[in-house]
Amino acid sequence: MSEDKKQDRVDAAILRLLKRAFLALPKEQQQVFGLNRFAGLDYEQIALLTGSDPATVERHVADALLALARATPRLE
Repeated sequence: MSEDKKQDRVDAAILRLLKRAFLALPKEQQQVFGLNRFAGLDYEQIALLTGSDPATVERHVADALLALARATPRLE
């Protein structure tokens, strides 16, 4: 198997792990993480949209990042 094919398989496996971990997050974390990382909104904007405090939004994003990091293997 070529190196490119091996890397594609590894990438696909990591994406599956990340998707599973994302879907396991509490809904609030999914929402604020998606708005921050995918839609590019900052904590203040997300707080306005969700009726939350910016510090709460920041905590949800940090908790989501930690959960996603724990769900993926360490690559050297």
